[in-house]
Amino acid sequence: MAYPEGVFVDTAGRLWVADTGNNRILRFDSPALKANGAAADAVLGAPDFVTNSPAMSQSAMAGPNSITGSSSGTIWVSDSGNNRVLRFDSAASKSNGGAADFVIGSTVFDSIPANRTTAATLDTPGGLAFDVQNRLYIADTANARVLIFNNASGLSSGAPATNVLGQPNFTSAIATLSQSGFDMPYSPGFDPTTQSLFVADVANNRVLRFVPQSATSGNVSISGRVTDHSGNPIRNARVIFTDQVGGTRMVITNSYGYYTFADIPTGASLTANVTARGYVFQPRVVQVLDNLTDINFTAQ
Repeated sequence: MAYPEGVFVDTAGRLWVADTGNNRILRFDSPALKANGAAADAVLGAPDFVTNSPAMSQSAMAGPNSITGSSSGTIWVSDSGNNRVLRFDSAASKSNGGAADFVIGSTVFDSIPANRTTAATLDTPGGLAFDVQNRLYIADTANARVLIFNNASGLSSGAPATNVLGQPNFTSAIATLSQSGFDMPYSPGFDPTTQSLFVADVANNRVLRFVPQSATSGNVSISGRVTDHSGNPIRNARVIFTDQVGGTRMVITNSYGYYTFADIPTGASLTANVTARGYVFQPRVVQVLDNLTDINFTAQ
């Protein structure tokens, strides 16, 4: 191997190794019974055991650094050098160099978008984790964020993330040292006992734990304020919330820049956009679990 960075043991006891420097994934069947130095049983990312050139295709990789999987025999690979994540269905049955079945970070296997800071793109992913609700967490390291994909097994190639940790929206990639920010997040891990997500925040020299939040019953409200970069209120700004199926609601700010939405269903994931003449605002993702009173927007 050369600089192996990730390992995963599937439900059948097979050991998968991200052999990062050799641009491949190795599979070892019944690893506990193997002698020291035993050979791998299969390889993904290369057609054989003596090829290690990086490439971007449906069957090639560049610097894979993390692996996770599901009880169905699917494995997911963080193909870091190609700024994407690959999924291999029934991975143990694939022949050497077998093709991936799905990709996150692009809609195709042989190229990636130029803009790597969106809900559907990645920049140097550094680790993967699954939770018991079939959510996939991707440490999008160079974007200083963790992307969350609900219903991961049912996604289509190029699907956007459902939510984001570490950034206020899907287009921001600012590294911070705060309770809600990262600087080079890496190697997420999910603890099913406490339902907690742990993330190594590498450049901030710490590990963060995110505990689950429970939605309140019934509907709630969202309110906040819209201001310019100096903190002055912006009146008559349009605040628009869009739900996951494309439904929208809009309100207008008052003379002091305040707005309120009432009767919002709990558990909703909304994308917020603000428009005002002469100002530019970044969109923001809002997860609604309770009444929210400080969803504020500041013009760039």
